[in-house]
Amino acid sequence: MLGLLINENLNESTILSTPSQINFLPIVEIIRPELRLYSAQKNLIENQEGLTVSKIIPKASLFFQGGYGRPGLNMFVNDFAWYYRTGIRFSWSLSSLYSYGNETEINQLNLQSIDAQTETFLLNTKITTNQQLQEIDKLKKMIEVDKGIIELRTSVKLAAQSKLENGVITSSDYIRELNAEDLAKQNLEIHKIQLLLAQYNYKITTGN
Repeated sequence: MLGLLINENLNESTILSTPSQINFLPIVEIIRPELRLYSAQKNLIENQEGLTVSKIIPKASLFFQGGYGRPGLNMFVNDFAWYYRTGIRFSWSLSSLYSYGNETEINQLNLQSIDAQTETFLLNTKITTNQQLQEIDKLKKMIEVDKGIIELRTSVKLAAQSKLENGVITSSDYIRELNAEDLAKQNLEIHKIQLLLAQYNYKITTGN
């Protein structure tokens, strides 16, 4: 399953290692790819708005037309002659004026929609990151508690070991304390891995 997720060939001989510790600092800036998508969509709409404006602007163009024929431009002379015409041509599409208002309003509504999507995305992302920061803080506190529990369990185990050597307790009593110390150490390692996972999830959520 892991191999499918990371697109790698994994087998029973694959060695998995704990990710390296990261220098974790809360990140203020969110640089998720979704924000680049929203920005690109806004740029597209703004370009469309410029195209809408260009439709209602009168257009001027130069033209040149020439040829050789009989008759030329002078219809009264029935001989072959060169001729040409040149000038400036003006055009203005009045039909675009009727749709300009609607197209402009649609563009503005689309821009507002993208702004709303961006704000909603940022709000949801900030809520998620706040929850993740709380989880990270909780796990850090749990790790400190785990270390304290291990110290207590180790001292209890050593005391039980001394009692076992002096015949005060049975081997079952000693094994119980040994298992309790081992469980406390396991809990510490689990919480360390959970802390790493929470920190990496936070970096993924912020896009860093």
